Amino acid sequence: MHAHHIEFLELLNGQVQYVVPRWQRRYCWGESDIERLVEDIVTVAAAGPDAAHYSGTLLTFPEPGAAGVVKTFRVVDGQQRLTTVSILLACIADELGPDGQCGDWTAQIIRDDRLTNPGKSLEKRYKLKLQSEDDKEYGLGLNGESVGAGAVAQAWKIARRLVADKDISHLLRGLERLCVVSIGLGDKEDPQQIFESLNATGRPLTESEKVKNWLLIGLPDAEQQDLHDNHWLGIVRALDAEHTTEPVDIFLRDVLRWQTGKVQGIGHVYEGLRRWAVRKGQAGDRPALCRELASLAGLYGIITGTAGCHSNPGVERELRHMRALGIDVHRPLALRLLNDAATSGGAAGCEKALAEVFAGIGAWMTRVWLADRRTSGMNRTVAELANEPGAGSGEDFAEYWIGRIRRLRNTRVGAPGDEEVREGIRSRKAYGGAATRSAFAILCELMEAEHREESPARDRLTVEHVMPRKLTEEWKQSLGEKANEIHGRHRDRLANLTLSGDVTNAVLGTNTFAAKQGIYVRSSIGITRRLADEARWDEEALERRAEDLARRALERWPWSEQSGSLRKAEGASQAFWRFVKSRTGGIPGQKDAWRGPHQWTKSLNAAGDKIGVYIGNPDLLWLYIRSGQQHESETSMARMRRYSWMMQDRMGDQNLGNNIESSSANGATIAVRKSWIRDDEDEWPEVVRWIEDQIERLRTILAENLD
Repeated sequence: MHAHHIEFLELLNGQVQYVVPRWQRRYCWGESDIERLVEDIVTVAAAGPDAAHYSGTLLTFPEPGAAGVVKTFRVVDGQQRLTTVSILLACIADELGPDGQCGDWTAQIIRDDRLTNPGKSLEKRYKLKLQSEDDKEYGLGLNGESVGAGAVAQAWKIARRLVADKDISHLLRGLERLCVVSIGLGDKEDPQQIFESLNATGRPLTESEKVKNWLLIGLPDAEQQDLHDNHWLGIVRALDAEHTTEPVDIFLRDVLRWQTGKVQGIGHVYEGLRRWAVRKGQAGDRPALCRELASLAGLYGIITGTAGCHSNPGVERELRHMRALGIDVHRPLALRLLNDAATSGGAAGCEKALAEVFAGIGAWMTRVWLADRRTSGMNRTVAELANEPGAGSGEDFAEYWIGRIRRLRNTRVGAPGDEEVREGIRSRKAYGGAATRSAFAILCELMEAEHREESPARDRLTVEHVMPRKLTEEWKQSLGEKANEIHGRHRDRLANLTLSGDVTNAVLGTNTFAAKQGIYVRSSIGITRRLADEARWDEEALERRAEDLARRALERWPWSEQSGSLRKAEGASQAFWRFVKSRTGGIPGQKDAWRGPHQWTKSLNAAGDKIGVYIGNPDLLWLYIRSGQQHESETSMARMRRYSWMMQDRMGDQNLGNNIESSSANGATIAVRKSWIRDDEDEWPEVVRWIEDQIERLRTILAENLD
């Protein structure tokens, strides 16, 4: 390691290029940082002739590979100052203009001697080479364009303004006196270790920036580029972290909580990750670890919603609800479960079991909020759960994980019981600060549980107080002599909150309850419309509303301390047929006997042929035409065969069977099939629409009876 004092401008003299490696963080100086540097430059310019200003350390090491005419150095520390000084120099050259001169400096000298390597290839032309988008914005700025959303593009705008406001001679004199301690490393020295010891000044690196440095530093340039562009940037994109590193810091913290079973603080993620990697033997293959983290970030982005939705509607429903609720404590466990499912190789029933587990987690987390329990104490429990070995061979995945949560019932972090939830709904504050967001999520879930796809879009709704936040004289008269007491006790509780459209909410305001009733009664939202059934809004009405909300909440988020599925006792087949009946009146001729997986239409043509719907398979349902004759004949077989041919001709957009001969011999056509998860009630509305559509198509075929 060789350290020496040098004028900053001399660093840029000669045929040199400073490359900011991909493991470095991107340029991040803002207006205050740039202004401070310019003030330092102006101040040292006004001092005596021997004055100098040391702007910190530049830590570099030579780029691997054959030596060339252009000496190339990787920048370990100092890219913020190096970039900013280069931008200031370019702005000074622009300000001087083609014919301007200040002392020995001209625009041409600045550009040719301090900013570029004239005559060299495009790759080596600029003396400073930044990362990806930063480098693009830097190059555009050198050509006079301040285009882009990044910090470099903003730095060009700030620097041009500052240079225009200053005396060019003062700026150049100050830059000439700007010094730096330049430290050059040998190829056997550890740049990361030295960088950490020197990084006590300036903006400290975030935890994820340290992790990125450690993962990529010292690797061949081509491998660095691949890992950075195809994996680390994948982490950034999956977590929507292009402009802040906080989501990546939190992701890495939750990975550590899962992997170690301990509560890792956000400020110790880098140290914790390195220690964990060493213990697990992964420190020796940092590229593999980087790729693994990128894969996990894709799953974590599904949890946060930044990387899209989960493919299973049941899982996504619970994740969406917990995002809206604002509860994040479950994430280490959720990540572990998603990773288990992703690495199971698509084991049979995995998606169904995963959905059941997430329904259990969703019920656990929601009940905790409704019961007004603190979630801070759950961090350790969730980390320990996530770190457990998991279901063994032959164990039921869903039963194992829901059973583990049930075993917490006698602890302060177990799922609250029904009565505790009821009491929480009656008494907890549900409006103000973070509680408003959570209450909105709860009310929206109850609305959607009732109305499903007919529910209004959430982004068009707001939370509205029935009894207003500030009592009017009319409300005081309505509530009686204890008006202030009643108002203070119930105003921000869940029973006094409801959903309304953003426009309607403004109209409701502080109106009397009688005036609001006229609006409530027209609401498309059941929990709001039913408010109009109350004759007056007093404590008795509030108690009734609290009980109604509690009943609905316990139905939406059921919890049993007994073993077995969270689903209701009635079988999936019976529940589905009841749903079809309630939504459509049933398929033509559907009976009210809910005993089996089959339903048949009434006879739909002169031959008595019917359409059958079979839902006995939990993963696949199908429809087909069945002969109305009790005993198959050549005539009925020929008719079924013709129906099947017509189905193949007209319904090629569907998944059809191809066993025409064997089906016709059994008095039936080929089947029209659809994949589904029978126990996922979120799928049912779409499935019912599909059944209706396909029955209508089959009825058209039946109408063309060729007999």
